[in-house]
Amino acid sequence: MRKTISIAIALCTLGLAGCDESTTIVQEPQIQLHSEIELNSEMPMRYEEFAAFTDPYGAFYVTSLGGGGGRAGGKATLEEAKAVALAKCKEYNPKLDCILYATKTP
Repeated sequence: MRKTISIAIALCTLGLAGCDESTTIVQEPQIQLHSEIELNSEMPMRYEEFAAFTDPYGAFYVTSLGGGGGRAGGKATLEEAKAVALAKCKEYNPKLDCILYATKTP
């Protein structure tokens, strides 16, 4: 689906598709990694899910062991996304440190 959206954006930008002012252009978010911790268990799959959505402002936390964590997406600000994801990580893993793994911005 991401490639289809990108092609549609390119065609609209070049004037090669039937786009008008009602056409919604979805821009892919930028993902920044903040940690090189190795993800384990089901966290690689959870990270891929996090990265696949085009929602703005997201954050992904993992425990210091690379498993368990918390994520949030579609928030109004990056600060809000980080706060929600960190709270989830701490809720699910109360005895472990939570580390910011990645953020997503428009």
